[in-house]
Amino acid sequence: LTHWAERIFTTYPHYLVWISALVSYGFVFFLGTSHIIYALLPVIAKVASRSGASPGRALVASVIASQQAILASPVSAATAIMLGHFSKLGYAYTDLLQIFLPATLLGTVAAAFTANCLGRKELPSQRARGKARVTPKLPYEPGPFAHLGLMIFGLGILTIIGTMQQGLSVDSSYLITMVMLSVAGIIAWATGCQVLTEGSIFPLGMQALVAILGAAWLGRSFFHHHHTLLTSWATTYCQAWWQWGLLFYFTTMIANSQSATLQIMLPLALASLAPAILLSALPAANSFYVIPSYPTIVAAYALDRGKSIRKGHLLIDHGFLLPGLAGTLTTSISAYLIQASMMA
Repeated sequence: LTHWAERIFTTYPHYLVWISALVSYGFVFFLGTSHIIYALLPVIAKVASRSGASPGRALVASVIASQQAILASPVSAATAIMLGHFSKLGYAYTDLLQIFLPATLLGTVAAAFTANCLGRKELPSQRARGKARVTPKLPYEPGPFAHLGLMIFGLGILTIIGTMQQGLSVDSSYLITMVMLSVAGIIAWATGCQVLTEGSIFPLGMQALVAILGAAWLGRSFFHHHHTLLTSWATTYCQAWWQWGLLFYFTTMIANSQSATLQIMLPLALASLAPAILLSALPAANSFYVIPSYPTIVAAYALDRGKSIRKGHLLIDHGFLLPGLAGTLTTSISAYLIQASMMA
């Protein structure tokens, strides 16, 4: 996948901000986790630098796009949690997809547009040249078992979607977990465990697992400790979809995990709102970018050679905030309009 993405980036380097956002969205939609873009970020940075452009704008757009795609992915933890609640109410994955897919894509485009308007467009060393040179081919060649592993992974995703559409009485989170663990075992058997552990993604993924698990655990512990107070407050003061959207937004800031937020807040929200209306508020559970401590944001800062991503002097005064806000607002409003048109 990185090899194909690299070929697209080098073919159209002048549209890197837009293409990198859409490719990152596609990666996360297919694979179910935003941490997969660790493989993409170095490629984006090199293509931007070698074409004379500052990589900051493309890196920001890619990170925000990866966060947008989680809600629409068939194999993400957030989707599993949503289906676990909404499948009992007669909703299938396709019902959620026809709302969240166009809404998150519009949010991705809005975030890319905002990121494209911010930051330095050229590297300081390239400004005098006037014209960006063509990026040479980068050495990202697929391994001998790459196509086989990709086919096995794709079959796993098709199995999950097909099983979900059958309406079987199976918890979607258990279904996704067992199918993808089986897929991982088959890929490890076919390619060899040593090949997997020697790749660049494995150690980064393990580091992200520890970092996110700790933050999510801390946030979940806080909410469980104050569960009674939060339940009373939420059911009393949150009656509209946008109020629950704000609550989802600020909860994700604390929990640092979209799936943890949905697992905690969805039962409370379903007790106050109709499921069809609640779907419009779920895209607001995306605020990883507010506090720039998420591993993908840290990785983007490290790869920003031109130092064009603004860090600011305050905790939330940074270059990811405005593109992230643009993406979240666009996604939430789009989901509300789509849901309203479907109910009309």
